[in-house]
Amino acid sequence: MTNLTSTASVPGWEEPPGRSTNEREGYAHVIKLRLRRMGAKKRPSYRIVAAESRFPRDGRFIEAIGFYDPLTEPATITLKEDRIRHWLSNGAQPTDTVRDILRRHGLVADPRATEGDTTGDAATASTAV
Repeated sequence: MTNLTSTASVPGWEEPPGRSTNEREGYAHVIKLRLRRMGAKKRPSYRIVAAESRFPRDGRFIEAIGFYDPLTEPATITLKEDRIRHWLSNGAQPTDTVRDILRRHGLVADPRATEGDTTGDAATASTAV
């Protein structure tokens, strides 16, 4: 069996300009917060996970950070809020469904609330005329 060494330890070899060690090792990928399907056939439940975008939906993941069961009434949602804040602060991108779940729990700002609430002002202005 051959002992493989890193190219950085080869004498005379230099790192190409503009590439960091993390990019060379494959860590420059986008982290997604997304749903991983669990449960039986026709009875889905989901684990909310942090995974690299190139990983398959139900494949490898970095960390499980929550649980979502849409079949219960109301839907069961369990979140590790501190870990979700950690991943969001480090640039993780939630998928649309996960963003909606996080928005309901107040972990992600609602863009409709920050656009400027002119609906109430316009209604008041039209009745005053």
